[in-house]
Amino acid sequence: MKPETMVGVLGMIVALVLYSIGVWGAYRSKKFSQRNVMFVLVGVVFDVIGTGGMFVAAGNKFLFDTTFNIVHTSAALLALFGMLAVGIVGLWAVQKNKDELLAALSRWALAPWTLWVIIFVWGMLQRPKA
Repeated sequence: MKPETMVGVLGMIVALVLYSIGVWGAYRSKKFSQRNVMFVLVGVVFDVIGTGGMFVAAGNKFLFDTTFNIVHTSAALLALFGMLAVGIVGLWAVQKNKDELLAALSRWALAPWTLWVIIFVWGMLQRPKA
């Protein structure tokens, strides 16, 4: 496996673990906490590292050459930005003590997390054999 692919895969796995801890922890407690937000935001950092690794492995370009790649790349970027939005809104709501928003966010965050997991599994299934 190429080093950039390895960086991409490891970044995505770490992001998956961090996102899952943050989102499911918030869902179970029915409210986002500062701890949950930090897991999501650090997950975004690893998601960006993983995406960067995949970008380099794909020849320094996002793949929009086939319908399959257009859907995968677009959905992956949507999931990344969805998790970033969860982190930013969560951080703001924690700082401003917006309890109602933190409770709603604990449910809403499942949508981008679910999309992210679907794209993660899809990417792992479609990746070329090393």
